[in-house]
Amino acid sequence: MGVAAVLIGQALNTHTFVQDRSLKSKQRGALWEWIPSLTICRVVSYRMLAIGFAIYTVGLLTGIVWSYRTTTELIDLRVKPIGAVIAWILFGILLQSFVSGDDRRRRTLVISACAFVAILVTMFGIHRV
Repeated sequence: MGVAAVLIGQALNTHTFVQDRSLKSKQRGALWEWIPSLTICRVVSYRMLAIGFAIYTVGLLTGIVWSYRTTTELIDLRVKPIGAVIAWILFGILLQSFVSGDDRRRRTLVISACAFVAILVTMFGIHRV
C-alpha cells in the first residue's frame, strides 16, 4: 500500500510539473478542462507521498526485523533489499523537496524517476543474484 500511495503521489507530482509548464508557456492541452488545479494536485501529491513514505518505512523496518529473525543478519546484500533501501532514500529526498518547496524543479522529476526505477528493481529484482 505504501508503494501504491507513493507512486500515486509521484504521478500527481509529474502531472503538476507538466501543468505548471503549460501554464507558463500559455498553451492549453487537449484535456485541460479535466485536470484539477495546481493547488489540489500539490496538496494531494504531498499527502500521498507522506502517507506512502510512512507505510513504506514501516514495511521496510518490518522486513529488516524479519530478515534478522530468519537469517541472523540485518539485511541481505541482494538486489531486492538494496533496491528497497535506495527507493526509501530517494522517497525521503523527494518528500524533503516538498517540505522545502523545491517540488517544482526538474531535479525532483529526475529523483522521482530514479525512485520509480528502484521500486521496479525491488518488485521484479533479479532472483538468481
